[in-house]
Amino acid sequence: MIKKLFKKFVTNNHRFTIESPEYRKVYLLNSALAAFVVVCAYFTVANLVITRQYDIAIINLVGAIMAVITLLYFHVKENLTMSTHLAVVTHFITLAGYLLSKDIKEYSFCWFFTLPPVVFFLLGHKKGTFITLLFTLAITTGEILRHGKMDTAELSFDSFLNIFFSLLVVSLLVYNFEVSRKETAEFLEKRNIELLTVNKALEYNKNKLQLILDSAGEGICGINSDGIITFCNESAARLLNYKKPEDFIGINLHELVHNKTRNEKKITADECRIMQTLRTGKSINSHDEVFWRADGSFIEVQYTSAPLYKDGTITGSVITFMDITEQKEIERRIKYLSCFDSLTGLFNRGYFTSIAKEMDTENNLPIAVIYADIDGLKLTNDVFGHSAGDELIKTCADVLRKVCRERDILARVGGDEFIILMPDTDAQSAEGIVQEIKKELSAIKVISFKCSMAFGYDVKSKKNDFIERVMEIAEGEMYKDKSINHKKINDEIFQTIVDSLHTALPLEKEHSENVSLLCQEIGRVMRLPETDIKLLKDAGFYHDIGKVTLDFKILCKKSELKKEEKEEVHQHPAVGYRILSLFDETLDLSEYVYYHHERWDGSGYPKGLKGEEIPLISRIIAVAEAYDHNTGDRTTLKLSKSEALNEISSLAGTKYDPAVVEAFNIVLSDNPYINK
Repeated sequence: MIKKLFKKFVTNNHRFTIESPEYRKVYLLNSALAAFVVVCAYFTVANLVITRQYDIAIINLVGAIMAVITLLYFHVKENLTMSTHLAVVTHFITLAGYLLSKDIKEYSFCWFFTLPPVVFFLLGHKKGTFITLLFTLAITTGEILRHGKMDTAELSFDSFLNIFFSLLVVSLLVYNFEVSRKETAEFLEKRNIELLTVNKALEYNKNKLQLILDSAGEGICGINSDGIITFCNESAARLLNYKKPEDFIGINLHELVHNKTRNEKKITADECRIMQTLRTGKSINSHDEVFWRADGSFIEVQYTSAPLYKDGTITGSVITFMDITEQKEIERRIKYLSCFDSLTGLFNRGYFTSIAKEMDTENNLPIAVIYADIDGLKLTNDVFGHSAGDELIKTCADVLRKVCRERDILARVGGDEFIILMPDTDAQSAEGIVQEIKKELSAIKVISFKCSMAFGYDVKSKKNDFIERVMEIAEGEMYKDKSINHKKINDEIFQTIVDSLHTALPLEKEHSENVSLLCQEIGRVMRLPETDIKLLKDAGFYHDIGKVTLDFKILCKKSELKKEEKEEVHQHPAVGYRILSLFDETLDLSEYVYYHHERWDGSGYPKGLKGEEIPLISRIIAVAEAYDHNTGDRTTLKLSKSEALNEISSLAGTKYDPAVVEAFNIVLSDNPYINK
């Protein structure tokens, strides 16, 4: 009970707990003042009643009163600094007065030893040393001044009391100080254990948070109030091209990362939205800015900047960002494609429709609409591939762009169709533009073809005319032009293909003529009808037309072909089939050309047909071609006519149709011209 009351007293009714930094000073201050009150009160009574030393009694009474006042002040105000100084002053004055009045004959000097523990414990080393030296100097000076007047000290009852109580007070002070030290040490040890546990937990959580940060795909970093980066995850360093997070930490985010726009326009600190977060305390979201990387390049970013607070004050912000460069590029691409044709760069149909409505005003009258359609695009795609077709489309688009005026609206509205909307253009001017386009196209070739287009146009001359109707008429005129010139254009294209092959490979023309002649003669010996003879003539002449798409270096190669080269050559029957199928005049020849490399035993190409599965005309072409090839100048292993005939005869029933070989023997024996 007494211990609890004492504990309550020395801790100011538990207002100063062991967790308080001032706990030990408070404990000692209350203990010292309490001891001071008790000792001074005792000696006040003793000096009044027993020794009748009234001057000493007054000194002790004053000391007791000052100590009580100090205690009351401290317990009410809890001003430790002021109370400590009051306690030291009280102790100092009381001891000085007592020692100077009492002399040393009753061992009153022992009370001096109560001062150092109090001043050292309460005021610290420097102040304690100063006050102790000052007190020692004052007492020593007083004793020196009274030198010769002092009597020898006797061990009387008063001397015993002075020695006993001074030692008791010092012991109690040291004891209480030690008690508070042990309590504090135990508390600190317990707290250290708790702190170690907390630190381990914090370290674990820190590592876990860092792992979470580093596993995030977004870049995350924090800045202090000066804009200096204090932490970041691996993604932030990687996205901004820093080798490791440590290289990124410590730099000024605004100065190195967010100091200019994508156009390199400077962004001041006041304009920087991330720095605005530090000033306003408001979160910022942005998806249209860039961050500059360590290598001088930049990335399009979407970022959020959120302020950090401590005790109500903004201490920094956390920035989360992601690289949206690819997303932005896709958006720009989508926006571009919504207006433009990706191949030619011209407007597309959707955008043309909207802009045509804007252009359809009275101020732009007369408005001419020209439709254009590329000739032979399908053939080019089918025969030479879509890359050649794309080249043809781009070439025609470039010509249209070259001839058209800057204010004209030019669009690609279909695979091979274009439309031109021309303000302030009458019919005569439109006709002149069409003729100029045709002239430009005629001077250009793509894959040996002359570029050409079909055209149709109409003009809106009156305000009340509908532009949609004008476009319909222009399109109709274009299809009319295409229909009228269809056969002529197709004939020109087909002849261009044949001429291209024969120009590049002059021996191919002679070979085609020879095979055509031989096919006709074999057909007559086999008593085929004249319609079939005509087919044999044409199919024999065009049987190798598919070679026009091959690399001519392979066809002219004298050494043995490589595997991949042979595979390429084996494609020419299929290409020939596609070419001949595109034209009405040669459609019925396509099948015979396709199968002319099949073998009687089924080991040929492209389908591996055998026997009579192979069309007769194809079987005849196979024999005629083999003979002319072996006896012509296109091979390094040229055979005589008899040798060639013997070889063909030896392959009858395996490579060639025996009936066709028999007829061919008759052709050579009955026809001196051919035999020569």
